[in-house]
Amino acid sequence: MADIGIAPKLTKLLPLLGSDKDGEVLATVSAIGRLLSTAHLDWHDLAALIEHGYATPARPQTNGPRWQDMAKDLLARGSFVLRDAERDFLESMAHWPTAPSDKQTEWLQSISDRVQAWGDA
Repeated sequence: MADIGIAPKLTKLLPLLGSDKDGEVLATVSAIGRLLSTAHLDWHDLAALIEHGYATPARPQTNGPRWQDMAKDLLARGSFVLRDAERDFLESMAHWPTAPSDKQTEWLQSISDRVQAWGDA
């Protein structure tokens, strides 16, 4: 996954969809699809971004274990791109009393990578 977010790249690509040349529009759609795929996102994620707007809310004050802080931060920063199951998982992890399992840690990192891919880090 790229270290930089995809939001700046999308900002450059989206206006190209207004071209009067069908080939340019199709090439742009393909480029956006590849960009989303590279970031482990899809067109539904892009639609959620548009629906909910793109803004970086203030980060919550935290003082819990690292996984709790990370979950709270992702809930605040990634609300526009989170799937329902991810949101439920993060809500649970925000109050999880013991160290997460390896599988939970992997999922938490995967969600973090997706949110960061939007350039929200």
